[in-house]
Amino acid sequence: MKRIVALLTIVAMCVTLLAGCGGGSGSESPAPAAEEKGDAGSGEAAGAEEKTEASANTGKTYEVALSTPNMDGTPIANACYWFAEEVNTRTNGQITVNVFSNSALGAQKDMFAQLSMGGVELVADGTLVVDYYAPEYGFLAAPFALTGRDHLKALIDSPIFEGFQEKLAQSNILMGGVTVKASRKLCTAEKYIYDGSNASQMVIRTPDNSLYVKAWEAVGASVQVLGGGEVYSSIQTGVINATEGDWSQLNQMKMAEVAKYLYETAHVTEFGSIFISKDWYDSLPEDLAETVMSTAKEAMDRATEEAEAMDADHLKSLQEGGMEMVEIDPKPMFDAVAPVWKEMYESTWTAATYDEVMSYAK
Repeated sequence: MKRIVALLTIVAMCVTLLAGCGGGSGSESPAPAAEEKGDAGSGEAAGAEEKTEASANTGKTYEVALSTPNMDGTPIANACYWFAEEVNTRTNGQITVNVFSNSALGAQKDMFAQLSMGGVELVADGTLVVDYYAPEYGFLAAPFALTGRDHLKALIDSPIFEGFQEKLAQSNILMGGVTVKASRKLCTAEKYIYDGSNASQMVIRTPDNSLYVKAWEAVGASVQVLGGGEVYSSIQTGVINATEGDWSQLNQMKMAEVAKYLYETAHVTEFGSIFISKDWYDSLPEDLAETVMSTAKEAMDRATEEAEAMDADHLKSLQEGGMEMVEIDPKPMFDAVAPVWKEMYESTWTAATYDEVMSYAK
């Protein structure tokens, strides 16, 4: 992709030089530069700029990249392929979207950096964008900060989330719809009933995310930061006795072979989106921009529906593999973490207060 961009830049420079030397009048004139715009308009995406007459469709074609860390067959990856096909169809071939799944173009942090700088046009990913570009909204991504899917959905429809999108727009990032992923749950090798005093019995794997580490340490567990590929062997050898994830992740990691118990803790529910380069979006003719945004929203709605159905199927597979669902009241865990998060609201999560965020809990 970088080579293509570099080549196009060189070609554009050559065309400009030829035009300055009195190039042939039969050559097509370059498209006019996008006009500077004032306040954000009432477009479909928070932070998107209002289109002007200069954005009329001239028939120009676009070939862009859509990068995602999600593997083929997952709800977001499936939504990406559907989005690419639909955009091409709905724009009559003016926009071609090439999907690169499973981090084929690079790590998540690098892709968001490229998106922010305009090096890539589209990235389908999740809540890591909060850490990178809007840490004051960290409550949107922290374990035990929201009470579940309904809480997150209510926040997505709130002024708080609108402010979050406006914050991303300052870094050249728009959100093309929102998908609500399946909630993450607890999985253990030994039966575990949390009563506030026996958390030290749990040695849990978390991803390399400081919020996850803080949350589980507040619960009282010992934490081991491990890559997803290390979980199976670490439980098998006793390095850890617990992990967490949605049912799909736990099933794909073959937890039924090394662990026994499942718990519906729903301690974190993440969102995802097709994130769009604001500069690229604002450069599009109005009709193409509207098509990209509306199709992205449809794609994310499809991902939400598929995630719900797929999660239920994976839970059934885990139970058929011999795993047992243990009834647990996760509220004491949430209560144990609340003081830590209240401090975060005072120091870092300054976009809203604890009470404001919790007022959306259902």
